[in-house]
Amino acid sequence: MKQVTYDNELYQVAAGTLESLAMMFLVTEDEAPAAAQADSDQIVSVPFDGPFSGRLTISVSESMLGELAANMLGLMDAGETTTDQQHDALRELANVVCGNLLPKLAGVDPVFNVHQPALSQQIPDSPNATAKLFALEGRVELWLCMDQTANLFAPA
Repeated sequence: MKQVTYDNELYQVAAGTLESLAMMFLVTEDEAPAAAQADSDQIVSVPFDGPFSGRLTISVSESMLGELAANMLGLMDAGETTTDQQHDALRELANVVCGNLLPKLAGVDPVFNVHQPALSQQIPDSPNATAKLFALEGRVELWLCMDQTANLFAPA
């Protein structure tokens, strides 16, 4: 029987999304800037429901927000981004990661409603999956909470 590893699925989807949507290249934790480790975070959470319900929460280091927004908006200078643009980029990142993750967990046939991502102050207590990624610009952490373990929904 295949071991279901939601951590790996979450990591792979987040990595692919950061690389393709945000044009950020991942590095190892040792290669990440020291400031990314101590940097404060911006947190966003996106709830979803369907065959199972839950919430995806993403935390991004402050040092990464400007570059994230600039890359997603096609700007040359991260300093040109506003706080609103940075928060919009973070919400869109959460939305896309969630939208890409759910078919990996449930298959392509089930229908999910992905609700509007919102800035948050809370990191989940008991997630079903976690992932931590590093880029030259900073750190991204993800937590997936589901209302049930998805043993019926094995990763593809």
